[in-house]
Amino acid sequence: ECTAPDNDSSGRGAMPVVDYTEVVLEYDAVPRLRELIDHEHREIQKEACWTLSNIAAGTPSQIQAVIDSGAIPPLVNLVNNENTDKEVRSEACWVVLNATSCGNDEQIDILINEGCVSVLGVLLTEASMVMMALEGLERVLQMEGNRDSNEAESGEEGTGHQTIVKCAELIQSVIKSPHHSSAVLKRAKRVWGTHIVACALCEKYYSVRLLETHWCSECKCHVCRRCNCAVYHLSYQEELWAEDEDKQEAKKNAKKSKKAKKKEKEKAKKEKKRLETQQQAAAKPSNPRSAPSSKSAKTKDEDGKSGSNSNESGKAMSSSRGSIDDDTDYGMDGGDAVQDEVEVSSGQPPIDLVSYLQQTGSIIALAKLMDSLYENEDIDEVANEQPNVDVKQRALATQ
Repeated sequence: ECTAPDNDSSGRGAMPVVDYTEVVLEYDAVPRLRELIDHEHREIQKEACWTLSNIAAGTPSQIQAVIDSGAIPPLVNLVNNENTDKEVRSEACWVVLNATSCGNDEQIDILINEGCVSVLGVLLTEASMVMMALEGLERVLQMEGNRDSNEAESGEEGTGHQTIVKCAELIQSVIKSPHHSSAVLKRAKRVWGTHIVACALCEKYYSVRLLETHWCSECKCHVCRRCNCAVYHLSYQEELWAEDEDKQEAKKNAKKSKKAKKKEKEKAKKEKKRLETQQQAAAKPSNPRSAPSSKSAKTKDEDGKSGSNSNESGKAMSSSRGSIDDDTDYGMDGGDAVQDEVEVSSGQPPIDLVSYLQQTGSIIALAKLMDSLYENEDIDEVANEQPNVDVKQRALATQ
């Protein structure tokens, strides 16, 4: 815009204010400038972008003229192309930046759809343009928040989530970068706190104006509605621990029950085996010796014969002893006298000679036993009654 100097003393009137941007638009120069963006000559590209950047810094109608000319998509391509001249690229960024900063919500929406956010991301890499790029990103976030809020009130699903995510990632790159000044970091954090909120669990970004997140007073953080932070609360952990203890107790009880059942089975098995043993024992004869084998019977017969012979010998010896006792006037039978004398002299229980013969099966052994018994009797009698020795000698001499 140009203005004439103030009125002078001559009284001439002031010159009218002229908006040369409007003059350019009246002559339909914007479509021609759009054609020059793709020119082969670098200087022509640079001047065309510079002129468009000045028009994009004007009123909404002037910005709309740039948008209607279709200049935004080729400008975005120039910025994203690494082979583009640095000066041309810088002027192309200024066109998008001015349109984003000065346009209305409808125009910014168009710019977003045509890729202006990527251009603002390129500007963040230039130290001299970071503050301007943050201003443009803040304007984009403001517009997206308003649109999503209106769509949420009408019950429609928000469509600006992807744009918010891209802007949030770009701002985070500025905050985490150690190469920016404190003023830049302060501006970036202010934009973040004003327009963006991140879920502490899924780490997704959302607009502050949407009801996608809530503040958890116990966790002290923002949580989106798709995540459940209750699992980190102390009350939930206590319930979880109690449930885990119940499971452990049930497991122990099941193990004990299993052991008890195993012991009962083993006990029942042993009882069954004991009953079977008893039944088998009851089915067998009570006295196994009631039906001896032929060999045992034969042995018993032989023992009986030898026993009878022993009895006869014993009777003969008893009769001889009886005759001796008769001569000595003892007045007692021979066999009984021998047995009584053995009991008195030895102090031991009487010996069954027949059983002894059956056990040894030898008449010689029986004879030796009887001799030893008689010798013991003779010694005792000699010690107690000396006259009886003479009687016995006289009896032996008589025989």
